[in-house]
Parts: sequence; C-alpha cells; structure tokens
Amino acid sequence: MEGVIRLTKLHGSLDWFFDKDERRIYRKGIPFGAPADHTDIPKKPVDTVMIYPNPAKDVETTQYPYAELFRDFAAAACRPNAVVVTYGYGFGDDHVNRVLLDMLTIPSTHLVIMAYSADDRLKEFVEKTRDAQVSLLIGPHFSDLQTLVANYLPKPALDYISGRMTELLKHRPGDPKAGDPPAAPPLASSIGMA
Repeated sequence: MEGVIRLTKLHGSLDWFFDKDERRIYRKGIPFGAPADHTDIPKKPVDTVMIYPNPAKDVETTQYPYAELFRDFAAAACRPNAVVVTYGYGFGDDHVNRVLLDMLTIPSTHLVIMAYSADDRLKEFVEKTRDAQVSLLIGPHFSDLQTLVANYLPKPALDYISGRMTELLKHRPGDPKAGDPPAAPPLASSIGMA
C-alpha cells in the first residue's frame, strides 16, 4: 500500500546453510535483490540455519546492503506518528534495538510487539520505554500467523468479491418509474450472487 505501509525484513539467515554430510555451516554469497529462482536461494527454508549472535553481526549491518536497509528503516521509523509492528522479534540485536529506542524518543510514535512469550530480553527492552508507546500482544494466540491474519490484520479494502459485488449493484435495475436507484440487498445474499 504505497504511502501507507512499509514492510521490511531487516535480518535473518537466508544465506547460511548447514551441510549434513560435511557437518559444517557455511555462507553463500547471494547477491542483493537476487530473483526467486537464483541457484543459491534455498528451495526449502528448512535448509537454512540460524546464526547465533556474535560480535561481527553488529558490524556487518554497517556494510552494503544492510547499511541501506537500516538507514531506510531508521528514516521511516524515526518520524512523528510512525508505528512499528514487530512479529517474533527476540530483541537480541542491539543494532535493531537502537533504532527502535531512537524512534520511541518521539512522543507520537508507537511500537507493537507480537511475541510467543516475554523473555528477559523483551522485558529488559520494554523497561527502557514508556508504557503509553508500547503495545504488547504476548502469547501463542497472537503468535499464530493464521489467527493473526484472520482476526487482527485489516482486510484488503478492494478485494475481488467486494469489487464484483459493487459492479453487480451498479448494473442492477431500479424502479425506472420512480427514478430510484436499486436498493442494496443484504451483504450475505449479494456475496452469494457474486
């Protein structure tokens, strides 16, 4: 949604692999912006591995392309009325936490945290913030992606069914003698007709 939402994935381990035969972890040089059919992009996400925090991780974010991603993230987040929603983020990355804390120095910003549980890292981060600027949605109910999409995320404003229903209603004949437009039927019957 242009001008309304920015979706950014700042970290992950797409380019780290575990070779079962050689029992080693290695990194492939996947180019920035590689197409989905690039030979080094894993066919199954289970083939990738998680790289645990290390001192070099923070330094790597100052290099291309991560520096550009973090600069864009900071520019989008650190402005009045910005809202950042985190889903499954563990608050163990200082370079991400710094941007979030910088954002929260602006009183009109807000952080929504969705997590399976509240561990020590999350609690430590939240202690550095103002209660009014942070919403916590903690627990297996909120961390289930299907439940989240079905019950909490906004529905698309212009989905196919609604668009089709609108077209049908526009072309439905009204009372030509009175010049009245057609009355809108109940939503359920309109969808059933579409």
